[in-house]
Amino acid sequence: MLHVPILQFMESLIREFPVIEVSIRTSSKKLRSVLDVFYQAIKTVLYPKAPLLDAGTGRLTTPCVKALLRIFLMCDLDGDGALNDEELNKFQFQCFGQPLTGDELASVRQMVAERMADGLNDAGLLFPGFMYLHTLFLTRGRLESTWTVLKLFGYNEQLRISDAVLDQLPHIPGSSSSNSDFGSSSSSDLAAAAGSSVLELSEQALLYLG
Repeated sequence: MLHVPILQFMESLIREFPVIEVSIRTSSKKLRSVLDVFYQAIKTVLYPKAPLLDAGTGRLTTPCVKALLRIFLMCDLDGDGALNDEELNKFQFQCFGQPLTGDELASVRQMVAERMADGLNDAGLLFPGFMYLHTLFLTRGRLESTWTVLKLFGYNEQLRISDAVLDQLPHIPGSSSSNSDFGSSSSSDLAAAAGSSVLELSEQALLYLG
């Protein structure tokens, strides 16, 4: 092992143990990357990956998919099953305090269209595309982006949402406001309450979950 370059060794270790999120070559004696270690430690606590992404498969977890489904439905203001540019910009501004430029919107559309055929249509960004973008955030180490969205919509670190928070959020037409654990609820239950577009989105979520 001593003759194997450290980078090559760490890459093989990460491949063998997918739960490893980051590797840092550090030295307290030489003060090398010490701040990076503390930064990554804090980030791991504030923005845990395990509740959102299955390290073994690289896919979103079931509670995460269901939470994102609810958020998507709440942002789909016209109920057509897609986020148009206006809805996507409202979502972006609400979560991150800054709208997307026209070029940025076009870049998002192009990226989704190239990498996920069923993630986009003429009406806008579809739920599979919405999930794809968050998967991209997580696999590229931008966990804070997805957690910012989830926490803004009332979810805690266990992807549970309390009745007190739920009562303050905009309701999906036809859905019940008494569900305190949407992350563990059935997508089909929500679909029965909220109509055909919700049914289609729920089916997309269930197909993703297998």
